Amino acid sequence: MDILVSKLKTLADPTRLAILEFLRDPIQSCCSREDGVCGCDLESFLGLSQPTISHHMKLLAREGFVRAEKRGRWVYYDLHPNAFDVVITYLGTFQQLAQQQAAARQNACCDDGCCDDGCCDDGCNCARDGGSRGEVYITPSVGRSTGRR
Repeated sequence: MDILVSKLKTLADPTRLAILEFLRDPIQSCCSREDGVCGCDLESFLGLSQPTISHHMKLLAREGFVRAEKRGRWVYYDLHPNAFDVVITYLGTFQQLAQQQAAARQNACCDDGCCDDGCCDDGCNCARDGGSRGEVYITPSVGRSTGRR
């Protein structure tokens, strides 16, 4: 879990996200090549100083998101293949769960006989509550959402 938290913290910085976006789709210049982006191009693109770029690139490289290769006096960067797999896999579990929960809500049946046909295609649409399909309602006695009407 600590590895994941560290990766997410690294990605949470707007400057680092801008760097990753630039590395994904770089603007070619005199220094950049097809196999990497020169650090000086990042400085120009982001309008930041060399020490600031170096700091952010060090963090991105430490987490494995980018690779750095020194060529002469310049450092070239590129995205590391499969670097985002851990984050994608973890966040994907939330997406799967949310989709499963949405499907379960959509297929929920009213077993208390309050609906005309006993089962609604988008959850409970209880006429006794005066609701319309798809609206979320609040139970006054509890004060929390109890489902779909």
